[in-house]
Amino acid sequence: MRSGGRKGKSKATLPTHNVSKPAMSTMGKARSFPLSPYMVIMSVLFWSCMAFSSFKGFQYAAVHRNINDDDLNGFCDAVFSKTHEENIKFADMYPNGEAMPYIRRIGSEKYAETFQGEEAPKELSQIPPIVTAISSDDFWIIQGLIKQLIEGNEKGSGLTIKLVVFDIGLYQSELNLLKKHCQCDVRTFDTSVYPQHVADFANKAYRPIIIQLMLEEFGSAIWMDPDVRLQSVSDLTMLKYRSTRNFFLWETSIFTGLISYTSPEMFKYLNEKRCTFIDFGMMDTTTMVFYRTNKTWMGVMKPWLKCAFNKDCITPPTARNSECFHYRRPKWTGCHWYDQSAFSIIINRVFQFSTHPDQYSVPRFTHSHIEENEEYYFPEQPWTNKQLFLLSVTPFIICGIVYYSCLKRKRASDPLLPSKSFYNKR
Repeated sequence: MRSGGRKGKSKATLPTHNVSKPAMSTMGKARSFPLSPYMVIMSVLFWSCMAFSSFKGFQYAAVHRNINDDDLNGFCDAVFSKTHEENIKFADMYPNGEAMPYIRRIGSEKYAETFQGEEAPKELSQIPPIVTAISSDDFWIIQGLIKQLIEGNEKGSGLTIKLVVFDIGLYQSELNLLKKHCQCDVRTFDTSVYPQHVADFANKAYRPIIIQLMLEEFGSAIWMDPDVRLQSVSDLTMLKYRSTRNFFLWETSIFTGLISYTSPEMFKYLNEKRCTFIDFGMMDTTTMVFYRTNKTWMGVMKPWLKCAFNKDCITPPTARNSECFHYRRPKWTGCHWYDQSAFSIIINRVFQFSTHPDQYSVPRFTHSHIEENEEYYFPEQPWTNKQLFLLSVTPFIICGIVYYSCLKRKRASDPLLPSKSFYNKR
């Protein structure tokens, strides 16, 4: 009896614990992992980052594959000629390609095979006109320069500073405001009369074309990028006295090797050897001053225009200005600076500028600072891209907030839906 009692008691008294049972609606069904909106957003961000990283990796791999510096190894048998005249003849032998009909239309070739126009006087009566080109991205940037020039003209110092602005991609509202408040000569750069690649403003083939148009019209020109600012407006007075100078140019403020940011295909097109320029620097094209002379035409503008009007020269097949391998300097980084690269080759070929900068430069009268790039000088301003974007996405953001708020309330009030405590206990 005792043994039987013990046996029955052991079967009936086992320790137990309570387990919450799921709602009847979920019994017999597979339990899925809860997917919150936050997890969806994080998942999208993660895979977007993965896709972007993979894409950039393929881009860098493609650029690195095209890098070849074998021609820089060993002895370099290429040298510059001893005189400017001989180097000008060498530059004049650069391939014409499809450029000559366009050059004869806008350049001094319309006079004769060599420059036959009237040269700029050694002492000008007025300061050379300032010329620049802007797109919609530069509309706010250029207002700081416009403010400087308008205030300089209003001081009554006797200076008359003319500003010519070329439109290379402004919206109509921006163009109207520029004409209304700029107090400058606003022109449209017509790409339809030039080769098709000139319309791709990324290569800046328009820059030598605009400069040459200004030289033909005014006899001199100061090119300034929209983000450039003057140290002092009065500094421009010295540019009235060119004496025997044909131009005023500068290298980049921080020395940058010419071959580091120039495609080998450009050297090949111009029949130049890269090793010749291994110690030469890149020219600064943000500020340049030119006078219409024979040496300016033959030694700078004509070969520069030749390259600008030929796509294979200014935009070689492998040219790009991103995914640069900067650590490879002074060798090629894989990037190309288009019109600036061509200009730097020409100036160093004809004048060996990097070794004789004092012969062609004066103290810098301009500077560029990022914090000064945007200045709302005009009394009227168009909508910015950021404002338009926020205006367009605001209704979607509000609708999203309302939708998730209603969904959360519905979930909390529905007894058939599993509660968060159930998943936490699992």
